[in-house]
Amino acid sequence: MTIRKHNPWEEDATISALISLPSRDLSLFARSSGPARCPGDPVAILFTGAGGPLATYVKVEQHLSTFVRTLFYDRAGYDLSTLPSNAEPLTAEDGARDLDALLDKINVPPPYLLIGHSYGGIPLREFLRHQLVKYRPGRATEIISWVVLYDTSGELAWALFPRIPSADLTAVSQDVHWEELTNLRAESGMTDEEWNAAIQASMRTIKGVKREDTHGSARTLAKKRQLEEHTYHGGNLGRDKV
Repeated sequence: MTIRKHNPWEEDATISALISLPSRDLSLFARSSGPARCPGDPVAILFTGAGGPLATYVKVEQHLSTFVRTLFYDRAGYDLSTLPSNAEPLTAEDGARDLDALLDKINVPPPYLLIGHSYGGIPLREFLRHQLVKYRPGRATEIISWVVLYDTSGELAWALFPRIPSADLTAVSQDVHWEELTNLRAESGMTDEEWNAAIQASMRTIKGVKREDTHGSARTLAKKRQLEEHTYHGGNLGRDKV
């Protein structure tokens, strides 16, 4: 029987920190919460949409952590996470390596439950590929328990949307107060403190998101023809196991 040492990232009710990753030339902010993890239990990892720091997903985190161990993190340049010293664009492949280094540093091994929202589906799939290569010849479901793709981008993002946001959306949204139009503030369920924290985190993310190469990452993913390498039963990528 293997006796595991106490790891606050797997056992504490809530833990957060800015984790230095010298091998990646940056630091990533991460937060873990939920029930203590037992051997074999998956950890739910959220891949946020473009420009969406984890503070904007606080209600998702609170809900999930009532029944599963969660790990939410900010990609390079998002909120408190730092940017690498070079001036190169940030790709989804970079993000996969960054997350892998983070998980190694805080000693949180598989299995993982991967959840991607919007653009987050692209770095999720790069991370999925990275993990399956890293842990071969293990069984895929021993590494990745589930994959949930929620309204995610895919390989065609670079072809269908020449720019994000689209020129049409930019034109019609001039002088539009989005919070009032969508009733987002009222329906978010956030407290005033959570809402203000999300706004501040989003403002701190503006510089970093400009470095994120969403279209280049989609192009790279398309060249890998990832979905042709796997068989999915039921045709629902958001429901079926890998």
